[in-house]
Amino acid sequence: MKYLPLLLSWVLCAGLVASDTAIAQSVESGFRILFEQRSGNCTACHSIPDRQGKKIGIQSTFAPPLDGVGSRLLKTEIVQWITDARALKSQTLMPPFGVDLNTNMAKGRLLTDAQIADVVAALETLR
Repeated sequence: MKYLPLLLSWVLCAGLVASDTAIAQSVESGFRILFEQRSGNCTACHSIPDRQGKKIGIQSTFAPPLDGVGSRLLKTEIVQWITDARALKSQTLMPPFGVDLNTNMAKGRLLTDAQIADVVAALETLR
């Protein structure tokens, strides 16, 4: 019994470290999706800083820059923009990344729920 408080504090600390690690992995995955042409390909339309705030690779100015998006929008708004931006702006040209598509160009979803969550985690860091 005398070691119970020590054990509980160790378990709590281990849980926090695991949680921090999971968040960091989600953010890293999100940035990868943002910059990869085969997944999000977000730089085809947006200018996006990397984790250090630097613009890398080819950056577009077709759509709004995503600098500071984490401080401009709520998490729920970021999720909606990525999942199906047409709910926020009906005439948008942004692809509905979280909607099942059945077109000549695409079948199924462009991003899974887990990928969308990772992209949102990454965008939330852009403050």
